[in-house]
Amino acid sequence: MLHIEPDSFPQEDDVHIITLKILPRRLFDKPAECFEDHSTVMVEILPNNLELMHPAKLSLPHCLILKKANASEVQVFHSHHAKDQQPDWENITKSVLYTLLPHCCEIWIEKFSWIKYTISGREVEGKKLFLYTLGKKCTKASNFITAEVGFFPALPGNDRITHDEADFITSSKRTVSVLRGSCRFQIVLNADISSPSLLGS
Repeated sequence: MLHIEPDSFPQEDDVHIITLKILPRRLFDKPAECFEDHSTVMVEILPNNLELMHPAKLSLPHCLILKKANASEVQVFHSHHAKDQQPDWENITKSVLYTLLPHCCEIWIEKFSWIKYTISGREVEGKKLFLYTLGKKCTKASNFITAEVGFFPALPGNDRITHDEADFITSSKRTVSVLRGSCRFQIVLNADISSPSLLGS
């Protein structure tokens, strides 16, 4: 969410069409290396480089469960790269105002650009995820079911599992992955493989 004061644009400026796009991290960010990576929203705000007379408040969600909302564990970045170029991220943490909350980070911006932030794992207890299954419906002639099982962070703009063929079905469930020490989480499924409704449950 972007909150802009009514008098933030110079009166002599033309009318601006403001666009806020949620960007998929898998296309524009390095691969996740730590438990807390890819747990925040990255956005592009257009027109790029548009300067405001008053700071605008940008609220970007995260899907982490925090021990406490410690602002010192946040790093804020922006990029003003040219169109069709990869982002050139600059750390602006020391020059921007921000507040870390249990479900989002509020960042006050003075110019439109690409914006992202990260949260250190030192304050992280868990991560909210969606688990999903994807596979073909059972038939009387089939003895085996091939199913894809995966997860994605519970954030706006993340991939949803879709399929055009009518004989494919999906199931999703919100869950929480808890971080214990430096251990990565595991997904454990228990199901009756003889059940025709395995993938729909």
